[in-house]
Amino acid sequence: MSINLHMEVKRIKIDLWQTPTFITYMCLVNDKGKVRGAVKGKEARRSLYIYLEWVRSHASGMFKSSEDANDARLTVNEHLEELLKYVDERSLILYMM
Repeated sequence: MSINLHMEVKRIKIDLWQTPTFITYMCLVNDKGKVRGAVKGKEARRSLYIYLEWVRSHASGMFKSSEDANDARLTVNEHLEELLKYVDERSLILYMM
């Protein structure tokens, strides 16, 4: 089961990769253990870093070939590059749907 995470920054909506439910919950849980539907500001920045670490994990592990490994690294790096430019934006919002 999965719940989709999305990001909004500067009124631009970005669909993030489909995450397992537990990753979505890790991104959106507060310090009291309550999962929120959306986070903003500093909490969104923290949540985005959690998500980015999960994305990075897709570049390591076992692959059928070195070509598959290189393709995975390239895909991950492109996604990271796309999102890292928004980490410090004050308008950053992460939410689930």
